[in-house]
Amino acid sequence: MEHLLYIIILKINEFSINLSMKLFGFIFLFSLSAQIFSQDTIHTLTIESKQVYLTDTEKEWIREHPVITVGMDPYWAPFEFRDEDGVYHGMMKDYLNYIEGKTGLKFEVIDAESWDELYKKAAQKEIDMLSGVVKTSVRKNDLIFTEPYHTYPVTFYALDGTPIVRNLSELPGKKIGVVKGYFVEDLITLEYPDIEVVPVTTIEE
Repeated sequence: MEHLLYIIILKINEFSINLSMKLFGFIFLFSLSAQIFSQDTIHTLTIESKQVYLTDTEKEWIREHPVITVGMDPYWAPFEFRDEDGVYHGMMKDYLNYIEGKTGLKFEVIDAESWDELYKKAAQKEIDMLSGVVKTSVRKNDLIFTEPYHTYPVTFYALDGTPIVRNLSELPGKKIGVVKGYFVEDLITLEYPDIEVVPVTTIEE
């Protein structure tokens, strides 16, 4: 089971949504560069030297909106996570750092103690964007999405000795712990109603 990862944009108008789509090019470029790095350093340097050119209007918009508030899940390693000193790290943070260096934008991470709390802030337009979120039919009612920029597999963990499960349809009557607000919660609830979802606050829990 693999899913696409999107950036979502909030609190802004059609122009800034179009600009965000152009900035998505930076993320794709950085992601591609990271994938090639271990294979061919020369190609990596060539890719990193490319630029996404902004129009004068887009540059003006960035000057008028130099700080973008962004929500990041504090417990979603290795994508994004908060260390014991309260500093955020991970792949998403690296992407945002890359965009900052190329555009002059500044991303201000807004703290939250859970993904569910973070999502509610986004849905209520208390923050400008989320750095990574899976698009679902439910979330489309609350958020505006860019094009996807990453694909990742979804895995489930069980105790040693548990029989191998190849499909969720093999788990009727079973309980699965899911972080409250994660897209998997909607997926299981809507498509596998015979499975009992047990909401938890964090992955560690």
